[in-house]
Amino acid sequence: MIPRYRGVFAFLTIGCTLAYLVTNSFAQSDGSLAGSGIRLSASVDKNEVPLNRTLVFTIRMEWFGELDKYEVHQFDNPLVQNLEIVANASSNRVADVGGKNNSVLDYDFTLKPKSLGMGYVEGVIIKYTDRETNKEYRLITNRIEIKVVDPLPEPGSKNWLLWLAGVLVLSAASAGAVLQMRRKKSEREKKAQEDAAAAIPMEEGYLAQLREQVNLQNPDLDVSSGFSYLARLLRQFLTEKINLPGLEATTEEVIQALHTKSLDERFELEISEILAQADLVKFSGGNISKSELDRAYTLFEANLQRSQRGELYRPAATATAKTE
Repeated sequence: MIPRYRGVFAFLTIGCTLAYLVTNSFAQSDGSLAGSGIRLSASVDKNEVPLNRTLVFTIRMEWFGELDKYEVHQFDNPLVQNLEIVANASSNRVADVGGKNNSVLDYDFTLKPKSLGMGYVEGVIIKYTDRETNKEYRLITNRIEIKVVDPLPEPGSKNWLLWLAGVLVLSAASAGAVLQMRRKKSEREKKAQEDAAAAIPMEEGYLAQLREQVNLQNPDLDVSSGFSYLARLLRQFLTEKINLPGLEATTEEVIQALHTKSLDERFELEISEILAQADLVKFSGGNISKSELDRAYTLFEANLQRSQRGELYRPAATATAKTE
């Protein structure tokens, strides 16, 4: 009887292990599978990075078939917070998996932290076309969080010896007390960050990004790049705030959607002006002047503040009258 039970126990153990491995493999992937069989995933090589180091954010597309089975459309660099993109690269490969060709496209972005705290990589929209059916698909990656921690000693620096000696002395004197205090401090900081994130309105986050990335007081500001970033940030705000088409939609589609939302007329006009100006710059190849950037910045900033005050929509009576 005992050997029989041992066999059953071993079978259950193997089954549980396989179930865990399969479940864990899916849990670690944030990829999305489109109707045509392509998988998109986004990941970072580390979720915690010292302030004076970099990390790599990777967007991966993979499918069974040849590399030219799909046409991947060009997409913009991801929007990041408390990080900056310092380099990017792409690669592709085809491997044999179970007798089938498995094609992989990788897009790597090297990110550098700006300050201690949390950093974020926003979702990236990828569009591609199936060359056999000529059907277009769209996928979006998940938002990724990165914790930025204290910098590491640089190679050649001897300050780390003093730091190490101090740590060893403190550890020898009161290791248990130090660990306990650090644990409690970490829990307090984490809770404070969560509370602060929950308390900050959406508009405050967009205002912070606008002021950080488009600094009008900076004499070295690239006007064209600043305007392009402002237009992308505006589209992202419209998508998140009032569920309008995002970066993949045409300007005409976005403006038409604006008219269906019972928005304040001034908001519609000013937002439409920025979008139309961005379209003109993008497709005509014309230059944007500093005064035009200043006006777009002022309009976007003012409407973010109006939205925060609840002045985004027309009063119910006015909206009803216009509909009739």
